[in-house]
Amino acid sequence: MGVRVGALLLALLLVACGPSAVGGTSEVTPPVITIGVAPPKAALQVGKSAQFSATVTGSSDKAVIWSVREAGGGSVTGEGLYTAPSSAGVFHLAAASHADPKQIADAEITVTTSAPAISVSIEPARVTLVAGATARFHATVTGSADGAVTWSAPDGGTVDSAGLFTAPKAAGTFRVVAAAHADPGKTATATVEVSLQSAIAVSISPAAFTVQTGAAQALAATVAGTDDSVVTWSLQETGGGTVNAAGIYVAPQIAGTFHIVATSHADPTRTAVAVATVVAAPRSIAISPQRAKVAPGGNVQFQATVNGMTDGRVQYSADAGTVDRSVTWSIREGPAGGAIDQRVSPARYSAPVAEGVFHVVATSNADTTASDVATITVSLNLHDGGGPVAPAIHAYAIWWGNPASFPSDETDAVESFLRTIGGSSYLAIADQYLRGAKAMVSFTSSLVDTSTPPDGAAGSSELNQEVCGQIAAQGQKPDPLGM
Repeated sequence: MGVRVGALLLALLLVACGPSAVGGTSEVTPPVITIGVAPPKAALQVGKSAQFSATVTGSSDKAVIWSVREAGGGSVTGEGLYTAPSSAGVFHLAAASHADPKQIADAEITVTTSAPAISVSIEPARVTLVAGATARFHATVTGSADGAVTWSAPDGGTVDSAGLFTAPKAAGTFRVVAAAHADPGKTATATVEVSLQSAIAVSISPAAFTVQTGAAQALAATVAGTDDSVVTWSLQETGGGTVNAAGIYVAPQIAGTFHIVATSHADPTRTAVAVATVVAAPRSIAISPQRAKVAPGGNVQFQATVNGMTDGRVQYSADAGTVDRSVTWSIREGPAGGAIDQRVSPARYSAPVAEGVFHVVATSNADTTASDVATITVSLNLHDGGGPVAPAIHAYAIWWGNPASFPSDETDAVESFLRTIGGSSYLAIADQYLRGAKAMVSFTSSLVDTSTPPDGAAGSSELNQEVCGQIAAQGQKPDPLGM
């Protein structure tokens, strides 16, 4: 038939064509549309009006449809302007998303025959400032849909329309007043104690500490002399590490002495400084597994743990930026001891065809004096790990590409080989690994895929996808014993 049997290399690929191998369709979850109404509650006198607004998230369509749930509960315009009815009661204003009318939010409106009681409150109610410093106040209006207030500082200092008060240059006690826009007679007052020299003091705990390079230390700031306990964290030295808003300091990758500063929000002239002594962290590397046994030409995966962090690649430490915990893999015996692919994680070791004992080495890129060694025994006398065996498998021939590109007699030759390999001395080699069972191969079928295969040798994932896909395309169920 013209088949060069001596040059024929038959590779039998065992693939798991279960649901996880074949894959499945992925569903795109549509965004969830939500809607909110502001204000969520309001009190109105009969016949009075109030403006409401609606916020839609999860859709580019921000339009809403306004309605009043109760008959006779008042009216609302398309812009959300609600007018109370002539009778008292509790009514509900509904806003439905135009994009998804099932998504509805309500506002509860209490309608009374007399004007609702309006009240105003201020937070914080009392602050202590140094002359010229600022403090932010917030006002809340209840009893009216109109939450606006008018700010004033009748005794001195200034306050803007957003409630930001600037203390005067003189010491004393001053008031900040918020008057309801809906009823200017309703007010609330905050008290500000202003001193010429700040009584505010800031301290940091711990005030001094030692930390290893790349490690973190939590700091706490205490502010005395004011109700404003907020501080701003910073570093005196550029490159001295990082510190976040919560006071978590992360040391740099260099040793040295560095200073962390806490500045009072109430009086930026008041600060405290903590001293960090950063020492070099000793590098420690551990390879897993430490020992492995593999057949000639087989593979073993190795992982390096550097200073307690696995993967052996560059790792990210919160607020510290990139920390180099990468390693370089090598084989002590050189190419004779096999090869190791460090482009993947875990690193993949490929044993040589010769038996022997070889050593894989992981060396820290940040500190080449730190390394660890794993020992690999390459032997045909394999260790039985207790896993399952499949003595009887089903063989498929997958022809991938243009059928005209294959020799005319190649299909018959390959199928003949697969039909006769069962029970042959060639297959008997596997019997010693099957716990007394006899290896058997039965030819199932040839499948043809006329699509263009990839250039060069296909990877295992591509071959798995091709084989499982062709079995599914032929209307056959995945074969757990297919080879």
